[in-house]
Order: sequence, then structure tokens, then C-alpha cells
Amino acid sequence: MKKNKNRILIVDDVTSNRLYLAQILKSMGIDNITEAKSGNLAWDLIKESVKMQIPFDTILTDIKMLDGDGLELLAKIRANKPTSKTKVFLVTTVKERDKIIEAKNLQANGYIVKPFEKHLIEEKLEFLIEEDEKEKPKS
Repeated sequence: MKKNKNRILIVDDVTSNRLYLAQILKSMGIDNITEAKSGNLAWDLIKESVKMQIPFDTILTDIKMLDGDGLELLAKIRANKPTSKTKVFLVTTVKERDKIIEAKNLQANGYIVKPFEKHLIEEKLEFLIEEDEKEKPKS
């Protein structure tokens, strides 16, 4: 399988959720994955990646976390010019419909519902593979 060059940040305070999402991404050929266990740590990583001129292409973030939630993180990303166009998907439960509405108002690119279903995650993130293919030079 070809390597996909997209840089992905997974943000979740539950280790097993991060590992499962990373496993699915790796099965799709995406292995440039960084993990953060809180929104605050994620924001630090995002700022550093911009400073180093290697920003994340896509961020998958849980909504509810103990240290800085996903909606706060999304608001910071959208308010910061260098990151404002970054693709952000919120990870949520069906019960959090009000949070989904808030996420749409903050221009989230989509959401992934827990419990995770591999094929649904692959469908939501298939654009990563398609975009990577479009950027390849034609022979």
C-alpha cells in the first residue's frame, strides 16, 4: 500500500479511542499520525506544527475531554488564520446533538459518531486518500 502524506492529529482523552482511530487510518495507508490526550495539548501541537511549517491537514477531536474540549479547540483553530482552513472532524455520541449543531456553526467539516464503526470512519475520511492521489504528478 502506498504511503499517504496527510498529517493527521487525533485528540481524545481515552487512549483506546485514539489507538482505534489510528489503527483505522493506518489501514487506509495513512501513517503520519500524531496523538494528543487533551484539547490544550492539541492546541500546543497545532501551534508548533504551524511554526515549523508542517501543519496538520486534518484533525479528529473528541468533543468531551477533561482538559480543553473539542469545541473550544475547533473555535481556536477557526479563529487562527494559519489554521482556519484545516479540516476538523468532531468525535461525538448521538446524544450530543446540541454539540453537533454548535460544531456546524463553528464550521466543523463533519463528525464521527461513537461507538466507532470502521466502515463509516473510512467513508468520512476517504477524501484524504482522494486528495493525496490528486496531488501526485501525472506520468
